[in-house]
Amino acid sequence: MKLEIVKEEVYAEPTWYFLRVDGVSITCSKILEEIEETYNAIVENPDLLTKTKTILKSEEVFVNLQENK
Repeated sequence: MKLEIVKEEVYAEPTWYFLRVDGVSITCSKILEEIEETYNAIVENPDLLTKTKTILKSEEVFVNLQENK
C-alpha cells in the first residue's frame, strides 16, 4: 500500500491537501494538520482502511409468476 499526502496549488485559490492510498484520494482538506493526523492514524493502524459491509436488513420476497384471472 502506498500512502501519500499531495499538496495541490492553483493560482488565486486555496491550497488543498489530499491523502491518497495507492493513487486514490480518500480525503482532502485545506488544513495540512488534519491530513497529517489521518495519515499518522493509518500508519499506526492500517486496518482503518479495511472495507466492511454490514447488512442492515434482508428479506426474501416470493413472487407468484402465474397470472391471476
